[in-house]
Amino acid sequence: MLMALRNDPDAVRFSVTGRAVTSEEHERWFRTVRSDPSRCRIWIAEDGSTPVGQLRVDLDGDSGTVSIAVAADHRGRGIGTAMLRALVIKAGAEGAPSRLMAVVRSDNAASLHAFAAAGFRRAGEGSEFLELEWP
Repeated sequence: MLMALRNDPDAVRFSVTGRAVTSEEHERWFRTVRSDPSRCRIWIAEDGSTPVGQLRVDLDGDSGTVSIAVAADHRGRGIGTAMLRALVIKAGAEGAPSRLMAVVRSDNAASLHAFAAAGFRRAGEGSEFLELEWP
């Protein structure tokens, strides 16, 4: 499921690399993630018992970089915003990580809206990507 979300055409188009990953690349990445769970957290959003999205935080000290993907047939329903709001509530209650960041393509209106609705703000601007942060 994670690889399918990562290689969804819209996810690829809005990704930093701009390309799909191979199964070998994905397996290598997932082995790395599983070998040190203190560096990465992954949550799966469900609608009933159907997985509809994922949210990942790559941790580095007291900061976390957020990545999010919602399955194509579940987009536009507020799932991404709900996942991000849940993350912000969790981080706020636990006090860690104390800072969340994201890099979002400047033309990804849905993602920018979801991050803004969850309390993220622009921290830096480039021509192609925007840096967002919380708090």
